Amino acid sequence: DGVRVSRWSVGTRPIPSDERTSAGLLPSLPGYAEIVTHSAITMGPLLGRLVATEIATGDVDPLLQAFRPERFRG
Repeated sequence: DGVRVSRWSVGTRPIPSDERTSAGLLPSLPGYAEIVTHSAITMGPLLGRLVATEIATGDVDPLLQAFRPERFRG
């Protein structure tokens, strides 16, 4: 009753092509870090902490080894 939709949009969910999380610094783009994941609600806090540690120290946690963004190079 008197209410109209003024604008709408569609957002696409970013999911890596292999459907696994991509998290960490990307060596080919200095200063760039990413976390792209389908499970952000459950894994977001942990992934954020692990990638923040990588940014601050340069150390990659073993938990992130299988999820490195550079796996898409080539």
